[in-house]
Amino acid sequence: MISDFDKIKTVFESCKNYQQFEVAKKMLACYFDKYRDEFDSISKHRTMLQIQKIMDDCVARIKL
Repeated sequence: MISDFDKIKTVFESCKNYQQFEVAKKMLACYFDKYRDEFDSISKHRTMLQIQKIMDDCVARIKL
């Protein structure tokens, strides 16, 4: 689970355009679907807080 999350973070950090960003978002959705039974609402929220900063940085980088 942690390894998959690290891979998703790496993908977001490497995005160079919106198409890649959209693919990364789909990967994140698949991640949450894959580990759906292992998340409760609190752990899912904490995970989203961790990835949100990376996603925000990605969007800011692409806009430049």
